[in-house]
Amino acid sequence: MYNVLVLDDEILIRKSIITKLNKSSFSLGKVVEAGNSKQALETLNDTKFDILITDIRMGGPSGLDFIEELKKISPWTKSIIISGYEEFSYASRAISLGVVDYLLKPINTNELLVSVEKAINIIDEERSSNNTSVLLRVSDEAFKLAALYSKNSIHSAKDLSSYISIASKGSPYFVELRLFVEHPKDLIISLLYGAIKESTFSYGEDVSIYVDRLRQSGLVFAFKEKSLDNKLPQSLLDLIENIRNQFVSQGMYTFNFGISNYNKTPILSHERAIFSMKHRIIFEDREIINYDDCLSLSNNVMLSKEESLNFSYLLNTQSYNKISDFIDNLENKIRENYPTYDSLQKLYIYLRDCICTKFEYDIKSSDAIESLYFFNSYRKMFNYLKKIALDAITQANVSTNEGRMLLLVNNLKTFIDEHYAENIGLEIFADHNNVNTCTLSNQFHKIANITFQDYLNEVRIKNAKKLLDENKYKIGVIASMCGFSSSHYFSKTFKKVTSLTPSEYKESKLNTLSD
Repeated sequence: MYNVLVLDDEILIRKSIITKLNKSSFSLGKVVEAGNSKQALETLNDTKFDILITDIRMGGPSGLDFIEELKKISPWTKSIIISGYEEFSYASRAISLGVVDYLLKPINTNELLVSVEKAINIIDEERSSNNTSVLLRVSDEAFKLAALYSKNSIHSAKDLSSYISIASKGSPYFVELRLFVEHPKDLIISLLYGAIKESTFSYGEDVSIYVDRLRQSGLVFAFKEKSLDNKLPQSLLDLIENIRNQFVSQGMYTFNFGISNYNKTPILSHERAIFSMKHRIIFEDREIINYDDCLSLSNNVMLSKEESLNFSYLLNTQSYNKISDFIDNLENKIRENYPTYDSLQKLYIYLRDCICTKFEYDIKSSDAIESLYFFNSYRKMFNYLKKIALDAITQANVSTNEGRMLLLVNNLKTFIDEHYAENIGLEIFADHNNVNTCTLSNQFHKIANITFQDYLNEVRIKNAKKLLDENKYKIGVIASMCGFSSSHYFSKTFKKVTSLTPSEYKESKLNTLSD
């Protein structure tokens, strides 16, 4: 049995957590609530608690302050943090206090129960070994290093060797594993900590978790020696697999690992891990990018004189479709080679600045992406360039009928992308924007090079394929989820777009997986 204390100054949140716990399958004993730290301390007189679930900010002492006090009285209690604030200062302190998980409001039931199960597993392990203390792999020195990374520029030249504990024992080597998650969840720090704790990573090596000004995370490892062939140790590869599994379990499917080689200082490893991560746009089919692989690239990309003149001419025409086709053809050409990052960066800036100069278009500072670091594929980079071209042309022609129609059509495409599951009709959108339905239909076909209905069907089928790939829903349910009025119409449209029925598509996917 496991006793649980729920500490939060919002009564509705406390009751919600308790309800979720009571409905769970865990063998829980007492589940006690408290509205502040004083009440929580009073409950300790009567009950020994195995698990604490606490908010961070409350009236009076914070949840972290309470955990610190609780560790003196009840060091065996496992803590789970719940907060409405995503700040590294909180996460870093929470990790240093040995919390099991760091969750954000609104509370997701599944995430909460996963965290509680994690705490129970730790408790069971300690009870079986009759040991109430858990050896943490991350040292105090490593936390100081993490704090420095979070405050300083990502290119700081400061030598941080002294902040990793084994740095004073001989001449260690450093390797950095930098992470880029496209849609990170707020518990990512806790996930990394859990992955380290559950991995086979040696206790004889030191680890630091950091988050920098770009809000990107990473791990710095210190090794007493490097392998003779300079290959990374199997324990680190196992850790990468563990991190991957942690991310996928939380619904984070698009991520990359940039790995440095062995270096004598952590700052050099830091710079090389960033260098590796930049190259994920070039190695877009890879999840793991190694520093040494990036050094092998030698192809440069640039526009020929004829291509530059043609691009300038197309900008003069103010034809978005022609400019878009030029950019698409350029993308296909570059995909045939593996260019150096620097040459791709120069090409990107050249194209972006040509568009902005030609149309006297001022990119807002928050939207001006200066570095390819923020793109993880060619497609996203070139789509961004096309977006700038569209915005610039629209701004230049917004007072004309052509410009207005261009803006309406692209707004309609965005609306379809976001509301494909609803009953979308062209008439409603046309009426809302004071334009004739027939005119909007013709302009949509002309500008988008596809009819309104065909575009809507393609978006719906694209999302239906994703749901079929998950293999969790029946075909009739997927039809409804994607906005189709009936399973028959869904199957007919699916076959028209993909040449397969939904059942045939699903079967082909299963056969591919089994092979």
